[in-house]
Amino acid sequence: MRGLTTPMVRVGTAAKLVLNEREDYVNGEHVRLDPERRRPVMSISTVRDNGQDAVVFAPTATASGR
Repeated sequence: MRGLTTPMVRVGTAAKLVLNEREDYVNGEHVRLDPERRRPVMSISTVRDNGQDAVVFAPTATASGR
């Protein structure tokens, strides 16, 4: 998955991993980028016959001191 951390799927399990791009405005936040397309990534979904799981990439918090 283009160098991103993805969930592990047991061998023999019918599943697919779906990369979901972030569709809202980033506005200077520090977000995870797709290394190939340089687009912000929101999550990776694992889709199986009996359900769906997701790994969410939340923006990194920053602070500044005065």
